[in-house]
Amino acid sequence: MAKPVKTSKHKDLSDQQVSDSAESEQPMRIKKDGDFSGWPMIIGWLVMLIFTFHACTHMVAAGDTWVAMACGRHFVNHGVNTVEPFSANSHKAGPTEEEVKTWPEWAQWITNKVGLKTVKYWHPTGWVNQNWLTHEIFYRLVPKSSYADGVSFTSNALVYWKFTIYLLTIVCVYYSSRILGVNRALAVIFSSFALFTGRSFLDIRPAGFSNMLVAVFILILILTTYRKELYIWLIVPLTVFWCNVHGGYIYLFIMLVPFVIWHTLMLLPKKWTITGYCILSWLALYGLAYKFLDNENFKSIQIRSDWFFYLLLIFIAAGIALTTRKLIKEGTIYFYYISTSLIVFLSLLHRFFPKIPKNISPQKYADLLAHVKGSQLSFLAIFVFVILLELVLISFKDRIILKIKPKGIYHTIAAGFVAFVAMVIFNPFHLTNLTHTFVISVSKHAERWRDIREWHPAFDWSNPVGTAVPFLVMYIIAWVALAAWIVIMIFSARAFRQTNKRKAKTTIEYQWPRIDFSVLVISTVTVYMAIRSRRFIPIAAIAACPIIALLIDHAVRAVSAMINYARHNNPFVLPMPRTVRSIIILAGATAILFFGTWWGLKFKYIYLDPWPSDRKLNSVFMRMTASDAKPFYAMKFIRDNKLKGIIFNYWTEGGFIAWGEEPDPNTGRIPLLLFMDGRAQAAYDRKFFDIWTFIMTGGLEGSVGYQIVGNAQARASITGQEIDDILTVNDYIKIGQSIGEELQKRNVWITMMPTGQFNSIFMKGLERNPNWRTVFVNDRQKILVDTTSEQGKKLFFGIFDGTTVYPDDFHRNLIRAHSWLMYKPEINEKKQGLEFAFRAFNENPSRTAMLEIMTYSENFDELAPEADKFIENYYIDFSKNKDEWSRQDGYRCKVEAVRLACFQLMKLAMSQRDKKLENLYNAKSNEYLDEIINLAESKSW
Repeated sequence: MAKPVKTSKHKDLSDQQVSDSAESEQPMRIKKDGDFSGWPMIIGWLVMLIFTFHACTHMVAAGDTWVAMACGRHFVNHGVNTVEPFSANSHKAGPTEEEVKTWPEWAQWITNKVGLKTVKYWHPTGWVNQNWLTHEIFYRLVPKSSYADGVSFTSNALVYWKFTIYLLTIVCVYYSSRILGVNRALAVIFSSFALFTGRSFLDIRPAGFSNMLVAVFILILILTTYRKELYIWLIVPLTVFWCNVHGGYIYLFIMLVPFVIWHTLMLLPKKWTITGYCILSWLALYGLAYKFLDNENFKSIQIRSDWFFYLLLIFIAAGIALTTRKLIKEGTIYFYYISTSLIVFLSLLHRFFPKIPKNISPQKYADLLAHVKGSQLSFLAIFVFVILLELVLISFKDRIILKIKPKGIYHTIAAGFVAFVAMVIFNPFHLTNLTHTFVISVSKHAERWRDIREWHPAFDWSNPVGTAVPFLVMYIIAWVALAAWIVIMIFSARAFRQTNKRKAKTTIEYQWPRIDFSVLVISTVTVYMAIRSRRFIPIAAIAACPIIALLIDHAVRAVSAMINYARHNNPFVLPMPRTVRSIIILAGATAILFFGTWWGLKFKYIYLDPWPSDRKLNSVFMRMTASDAKPFYAMKFIRDNKLKGIIFNYWTEGGFIAWGEEPDPNTGRIPLLLFMDGRAQAAYDRKFFDIWTFIMTGGLEGSVGYQIVGNAQARASITGQEIDDILTVNDYIKIGQSIGEELQKRNVWITMMPTGQFNSIFMKGLERNPNWRTVFVNDRQKILVDTTSEQGKKLFFGIFDGTTVYPDDFHRNLIRAHSWLMYKPEINEKKQGLEFAFRAFNENPSRTAMLEIMTYSENFDELAPEADKFIENYYIDFSKNKDEWSRQDGYRCKVEAVRLACFQLMKLAMSQRDKKLENLYNAKSNEYLDEIINLAESKSW
């Protein structure tokens, strides 16, 4: 809280006022008797508890969760090393002597001196899993009994883990705000808002630890500045834990740099503080422009040939020369830096308006345009922030800025060094744990991996990953709070100064609370990270919300002091009026009742009531991670048939495939190796990601499939048509042949794709390749095999002779219905296939089984009456039992089936020219479609 300060004209202040004046020069402390202390904070903690609960209820698909489970199982059973057990295309463990020969001369020299064995220990290469400890934690948390049957997962242990880490996160954010001196009510509000902002990105994955540990790290920095410098040593154990649970630990070392630089600048004389600040700001702005143009789609600028870089050096030299001259007035120096900052900004601004190439795909163009707009916004925002902070430094450096003593800087540097050494020593990958982070962040291939949507800009509104709307609200609030804080600070200083001149008897002037701007700088940098890549939105909210609360708190206190000064000639900040406190307490209690009831009932409806998407895969964890879409039954099929070799899979499903297989007990190596999975740079070179992408879209560069798809894309960009409308059946046959050849070259004999890829170019092409046949299908997955391979031939013909093993009668009958339809020539055999379809549907009413029955009806007149009768009977049964079935798990599958039934019965009525029945079934089809959409929306959160 702001304190009064004694003036030289009056010496009759009370002892309490003198004590308060002395305390104003010290770091702020939490007062036990402040606003909302005692029992009202029960309401505050309940509010934060409810918002934490709400933040943890968002559904996020769990690609990383399942690969974590697979890796955790491997590490627990076989230890942590760089030998990769899941994929045929992953990095190989090393370094080997052949690899060393490709290294720079200095690296080869070191290797020769210390020996290859030592290099392998301190800088191993291969599979670098920076999240290894999180993976072990995940695996150990889940009881084996919850997945023993292979087609279920009943444990909710990881849901409890998620709630626990974010409860700890909100506690850290709250106490960060309180130590800064923020009012309890504001601290509660913005701590809750921090989790609310990042909610759609909070999933069950290793990054959750980084989100929590950022909050812990920010708290340590605030304790170091506002309490005692020795708190900085807490970063050592923090780093040791962090560097083993997630690669995000590098954030700690990055943010220690502005923390040290800022406090070092604050120890300098004011002129040199401004000089150092402006020079660093210019270099940062130049770095932003340089990094922006360092893109394969733009013309980059080499520093040594960049005229502006040399001009910037002249500006820097001139500024240092002006500062060293004692005869030059400070005002002149400050004018130089402000005006030069404007010149730097305007000179660099045009670089953020590059020409975007037109010869790229529409999606690539949209992504690039979003990147450009986001970079423009970031550059403008950072410049405005730089100027505002520069004005604050010039006007108020010695009055409001809190700084630590030199020994605090020494402790910070020493703690950072020890933390770095500890990170290297107490991590199984040692130095590679650091170098790998830079490889995946700033290497020449890093940009390619950022094609993944979670790396796209925050304000790319077409991005389906998470929502940035709360972040935008926070961003706007932050700018308004900063602007208001600066305006009120300037206005109040002028108001008090003018009033003092008019009132000779004034005894007290207002003293602004001191603030550590290094935390403001760190939060700004973190917000910039989030603008560039939306995956950082949670940590941006965690870092920024305490600062936003602080700025608002200070502004409100200053306004209160000005009002009291105008009325009573005394700039005390009066305690919050009892009426206002009562209103806030009542609002908090209302929030608890309203949000607690609303979100509690919604949680019950979504996570505890019957689950319409699946009859069996319906635990809270399965719903929260959308894991009912994972290939549980397909993996049982793979295990039961003891499949080996290489599988071409959808890359985000690779982790689950690895988890679902039975690894070798001695090596941990899975029998059916992945072509690719979502571990990205941690396990793969970029070339394999490119190969996977090309195969998925028709074939590698130079292949027939590549040319066909490329021509179709070019035509689509001109005409605005969809590619599916351009490609013909003959095109798909050629694409399928091209894909088949690419897969054979890479010893791939089996492929599995999720339902979202059933209509992809890859699947439409491969299904028209006569060598590739479907051997497994359900509503979630489809498996095709190359029948020219020994295993593929055995699986395919095993469908007909009964030797291929299926998880249950439903899947066995479903694949027989499909195979008899496609490959049995006689009508009696087709009739038998229809019987298989009936049995499959009776076992499990589903969309895929209904489609098989409809296909028989549409293609064979002899079987149509029987098939249509079955469809009609199901429609009648559904109408009778709808209310009862709607209260059961798996209801949506039945609705999808009856919608297809209505569509088939509508076509039958049309053929019979029965307009009344046609309208009835059409209306029912639309009704059930609406219900499916409503179920999807109402049962998601």
